[in-house]
Amino acid sequence: SRLLNELYAFAEDERPDLFPNSRRPGIAAVAGAAEELLGLPIDHYALVDLLGFVDVVDALGGVTVNNLKPLRVEIDRLGRPGSHPAFELRPGLHRLNGYSALAYSRSRETTSDYDRMQRQRCVIGSLARQADPARVLAAFPRLVKVLKRSVATDIPAKRLPSLLQAAGDQPVKVATVGFTPPGYNVGWSSGYPIPNVHKIRSTVHRMTRPTAVTATTRANPD
Repeated sequence: SRLLNELYAFAEDERPDLFPNSRRPGIAAVAGAAEELLGLPIDHYALVDLLGFVDVVDALGGVTVNNLKPLRVEIDRLGRPGSHPAFELRPGLHRLNGYSALAYSRSRETTSDYDRMQRQRCVIGSLARQADPARVLAAFPRLVKVLKRSVATDIPAKRLPSLLQAAGDQPVKVATVGFTPPGYNVGWSSGYPIPNVHKIRSTVHRMTRPTAVTATTRANPD
């Protein structure tokens, strides 16, 4: 058996023969495992490398996160020139640039893997909520360069306009859940949790099913 975060490298580097009908065996492996675990179809993917993540955050002017615990952060410039400072991030709101956001997401020296997962969800959710249309439009020239260099996707270009239209001009609403012990496992194997697939699928269904929309009005301040 393999951990989910090992599947991409396993399929790409060791057993691409298991996915003979895919040009991206790593994507096929991760998408297939996610579909089985979540009970959701995976229609498309977007793959962003670490430097691409750094550049996207910087292009959008950084990201604000609410840090919950004291955390030692060590900057990794991923081969680019520059210093590699380490610092203590105190609890509270912090504005992070690309390298700091990446380090915040990846740090695990003084915390558990589950804390790291929570921070990763926090960063992605915060970035999505803060990327309002005006901010994205202002950053568009820089984002185009990042997308060309660091992002791979199978979303057809003809679908992008409809996806952007579906997003609309309202702030993105992001809800996350961590499928971590002790709530979402049925036991342990070699020190790793065995996922409770039924509970995970039930939670995903509850969070993704359509909800009734109620029209509301508000007084015009003018």
